[in-house]
Amino acid sequence: APVAAPTGLCTGDSSTFTFSLDNFAKTVKCSWITQNIKKTADRKSKYCAKSDVKAGCCTTCATISAPVAAPVAAPVAVPVAAPVAAPTGLCTGDSSTFTFSLDNFAKTVKCSWITQNIKKTADRKSKYCAKSDVKAGCCTTCATISAPVAAPVV
Repeated sequence: APVAAPTGLCTGDSSTFTFSLDNFAKTVKCSWITQNIKKTADRKSKYCAKSDVKAGCCTTCATISAPVAAPVAAPVAVPVAAPVAAPTGLCTGDSSTFTFSLDNFAKTVKCSWITQNIKKTADRKSKYCAKSDVKAGCCTTCATISAPVAAPVV
């Protein structure tokens, strides 16, 4: 069961504080928020918004006092490179210059992103290789024969 969050000035993450994860029957300590560098920002955004987590994990959540949050500066927009057009013709391997934008994220990636996480490869191929430009630009990764020229139907 979760342990109550401390009150008062932040003197570091509470060694006894735990909280329950959303959608999972699991109770974790503050260190869980930052244990996966790729998920840290999302976890901070999701869990540090909760007053008990913000108080119990005040160092991890970068709060000055508990449960009062420190003022946060507005985020600075990071320029995102525009996707590079997909090649045409027979597949001669993934294009070294082709990039595409991720759905729901302001991020542009290369073909290698599709297979960089073995646990997510099938879902990423299913989602992104269905798009004609990705299928063409990442024809080896997406295991397509031609890009995007269709074979004649006999």
